[in-house]
Amino acid sequence: MARTVSPENEAARKQQIVSAAHKVFIKKDYSRVRIEDIAKQANLSKGAVLYYFGTKEKVFLALFEWLTQLVAQRIENAVASTDDPLEQLNRLVEQAFESAKLHRAFFRIYLDCLGQGSRKEKYAKINRAFYQACHQVQVNIVENGKRKGVFRPDLNAVDASRVTRAVLEGLGVQWLYIGTDEDLKDYGRLAREAILRYHCCTTTTVPSSDRDALETHTPHV
Repeated sequence: MARTVSPENEAARKQQIVSAAHKVFIKKDYSRVRIEDIAKQANLSKGAVLYYFGTKEKVFLALFEWLTQLVAQRIENAVASTDDPLEQLNRLVEQAFESAKLHRAFFRIYLDCLGQGSRKEKYAKINRAFYQACHQVQVNIVENGKRKGVFRPDLNAVDASRVTRAVLEGLGVQWLYIGTDEDLKDYGRLAREAILRYHCCTTTTVPSSDRDALETHTPHV
């Protein structure tokens, strides 16, 4: 007899497996993880995991999609809670560098996913969706800052978004390999300063807490 599961229970069980996979992939590289490891973490049988996903790769793909959507939504929510473009940038950076535990978990899995995505379209598709979501938030911040006269008027929103993402991910990966929990905030500070300098804020429009990063900067107009 075919096994039947309600849509609600199936969704809950899949999320249970994805959450378990998240904990497993934080500790092990993709190549070292077995279905049995995920099943044990989820308190399920290997057969149950295979029933819902079929293969380890499909579990990993679901994890990648869930993780990127979660991060993108957190960024969007944090930025949407203020209309101040400088505070929006601060909150964008905070989402990336606030928690060492979350930061490490994200980048360990994300780098594995990027490796898969360079060879397989189904991973690349999820990653493109993630970049597009981040890009839209970052472009909105730039346009908001230009309207309010905080960012230089000739700042290209698309270019600024690309630079912002490069700074966040570049410093994030550096921290993962050579940083410690204690200096995560310093990496966040460097990211904020680099992004602010590129956006060319004038020191008179930057809060005192951010002026030290820009005191020698002359905006280009």
